[in-house]
Order: sequence, then C-alpha cells, then structure tokens
Amino acid sequence: MTLANDEVISLKKKLRKDYISQRNALTPQMRKQWSQLICENIRKFVTEKNIKQLLLFAPFRSEPDLLPLVSLLTGVSHGFPLMGADRTMTFYSINDLSDLVPNSIGIPEPRPDHLQTMAMIDTNSTLVLVPALAVDKHGSRLGYGGGYYDRWLTEQPDHLMTMGVTFSPFLFEPFLPKGELDRTVQWSVTNDGIIPLSV
Repeated sequence: MTLANDEVISLKKKLRKDYISQRNALTPQMRKQWSQLICENIRKFVTEKNIKQLLLFAPFRSEPDLLPLVSLLTGVSHGFPLMGADRTMTFYSINDLSDLVPNSIGIPEPRPDHLQTMAMIDTNSTLVLVPALAVDKHGSRLGYGGGYYDRWLTEQPDHLMTMGVTFSPFLFEPFLPKGELDRTVQWSVTNDGIIPLSV
C-alpha cells in the first residue's frame, strides 16, 4: 500500500499514541519479566552469531530494559548512543553502567567527557539493537518520531545486522506506514523469541 507523505505522518502519529498507551498499560512486573526474556534471547543470539560488538540503548519510560546485557555479555564491547542537538547520534563504548548518566529527560546516556566513541568493526560481528514501539513482518518499525536511528543507519553499511526490540503484543502489526527515510530492521526480538524479517 502506497501512502502520501502527509498520510504516513498522520497514521504514524495515531499508531504511536495507541502503542505508547498500550505499552504503558503493561504492569511493571510484566515489563520486568518480559525484559529479562528479551535479554536472554539476545544473549543466546550474540553467542551463536559470535557477536563482538553490541550497540544497545537504555530504557525510556516503558521500553524493554536491556541494561542487564552489559553484565550478561562480558566478552562483548557495549556501545550506547548519545543524542545530539541536531538529531544526530553517536555511540560511545562503556566499561560498566556507571558510565551512563541521565540526560535532561531522564534517559541514561554515555558521559562523553571520558569515553571513547565506538569505532565500527567488522559488520558481520556487530549487532545494533533498535528501539521500536512496533515492528511488522517486513522489518518496518515505529519509533518515537525523532528519526535518530533512521539517520544513523543511513550512514552505515546495508548489511549491518539490525534487530528491532519490542514486547510481543507489538510484533507483526499487519501494516506499519513507512516513509522515504525510514530504515528497516533485519530481525525482531521480543519476550517470545527472535524472528528474521522479510526485509
């Protein structure tokens, strides 16, 4: 289905509001339990695929909590994004969670004053975990609308491994609107498991 740009923006806005409301309605206990399952699924994937560099994100509001992966995957380099005022994004390597500090809206971010930016290594051994309100079977994802990951991914190799992270109720929405600048993800991970997508 082809939609005009203004139709895409309008539909995304409505879906974003709906999915945020639904995700916020999940109990804290459920989100915690499902987050643990997501982390375990990612841990297995990273081990099986021999991933050496993991780019992940700290949870915002009711997002899945991936922070336990830092201690679960000790033989892997971990990178977290720092958002720029111009809506750019730079990943920094961290040693442990003490290298993250809350930003102005409470999202833990790297402390760039004493950390190194993360240089991209072999794309076959790097995995990017991408936050998503919802993911469909074609790899389209719905984010918060800032476009940070889409801009960053545009500058990366096409074969870089990307995985949308969401809870199981928000996987395989039959149709997610996709704009010209939106980048797809190759895999999805939920509390139910990891699925390759038809990108």
